[in-house]
Amino acid sequence: MTYRRTASGVVSAVVMTMAASPPLIAQRVDGDFRSGPASGRAEVPIRQLQLSNGTTRYAIPISVGGQPVLVGLDTGSAGLRLLPDAQAGLQSTGKANHEPFGSGVVLDGPIARGQIGVGNRSAVIGVQQVLGVHCAKGGNACAARLGIGRYRVMGDGLPGEGFLGIIGIKPNLDAIPRNPFVQLGIHRWIVSLPQPGSGRPGTLMLNPNARDEAGFRQVPSGQNPGQVLACLYRPTPRPARACGNATLDTGAPGIGVFNAGMFPQAIAGAPARFVFGAPDARSPGMTLRLNDRRQMTKYSAIDKPGEQAAQLRMGVTPYLAYDILYDADRGTMAVRARPSFPGGPAAQP
Repeated sequence: MTYRRTASGVVSAVVMTMAASPPLIAQRVDGDFRSGPASGRAEVPIRQLQLSNGTTRYAIPISVGGQPVLVGLDTGSAGLRLLPDAQAGLQSTGKANHEPFGSGVVLDGPIARGQIGVGNRSAVIGVQQVLGVHCAKGGNACAARLGIGRYRVMGDGLPGEGFLGIIGIKPNLDAIPRNPFVQLGIHRWIVSLPQPGSGRPGTLMLNPNARDEAGFRQVPSGQNPGQVLACLYRPTPRPARACGNATLDTGAPGIGVFNAGMFPQAIAGAPARFVFGAPDARSPGMTLRLNDRRQMTKYSAIDKPGEQAAQLRMGVTPYLAYDILYDADRGTMAVRARPSFPGGPAAQP
């Protein structure tokens, strides 16, 4: 498949060369979209794209009804959700679905069934057939103000910029629609994002083998699927620490700390340390700088009324220092340190 960047910054798929692709393993999944059998190993390229406002986004190629589509890669949600221009062959089940996102956008449309291909897997699975968008709190305070015709997923409210779909791969088996990888018979996957300045795509490894998984360390799971227990430290200008459930999210650049009065707003370039699990010498982590554009660490401190426990939103940054291995069956995550890049966060395995 090849891609074209349009004048507005949208990247669109224009050609699919099936002869160069591995054979698809066809499978039909009926009823409640039960998981298929485990399939062979496959690699899918992760593209790094930039919106006109400078925001970095990540996407992978899939097929919908045999048609190529580039969809935003989101490890912070679950389910495949497709806008009207990417719904080839979808058949609605009539079951209504309204999916809210942290940006304030709500995607509206029924659960549908369609032939979806990712890597070497292809099956009829459950997806959301998005027919409309609105803002969660009403009014026009989110990207949904553009209307369904100009709205694009992960487009930051820029008309026509972003993607025609979002593939949420958080290992949440209760999501509606369910995780598309699990529906396709993919139960383990490794996310290796492209690093800034590398000039190369990243890799999404599906059903990795033992060699692929060498060097990974499992990290403590958080309260909810796709979360880990972690701590964020800041040594200066005064020591501060926030520990709790942490969400890693390729679809939401930036770092946020919820309900952490000891961790106020930070000046640009303030040093910090992130640690998976308990803060001891054996825990993997990374050093970083807050409010650093290259490290994608725009920082915000947020209070959530009625909640006292600290929560961390770590965004993309951990993926710049670590490869992340997801195991949907066990609900676990594991990490493997990556070489650092100039100006990037540094893994401390």
